[in-house]
Amino acid sequence: MVVYKLESVGSGIDRLGWTYAGLVDGGYDMDSRVHLDDIEPDGDWFEGLSDKDRSVVEAIAKNRRDDRMDLYTIDFDHDLGVRDLTDPFTGELV
Repeated sequence: MVVYKLESVGSGIDRLGWTYAGLVDGGYDMDSRVHLDDIEPDGDWFEGLSDKDRSVVEAIAKNRRDDRMDLYTIDFDHDLGVRDLTDPFTGELV
């Protein structure tokens, strides 16, 4: 599982929108995750995001919205599986 580091808020986020508190050793508390949908949009966490970290969060949120739309529409020219997410730091698909 890929977890993107969000330095500005001391946490990480995976491609499914789960956030994890950062640990002193550089890892993440994988037992205490919180989903983006459960974080107050006008709260301290979102307010604390740097522009760089905000772009990561927005890319993940957009990808999730697009995936949910696929549940309600059928596009036979598109693979209906989970879409690949472009890593905002390297430009590679993850």
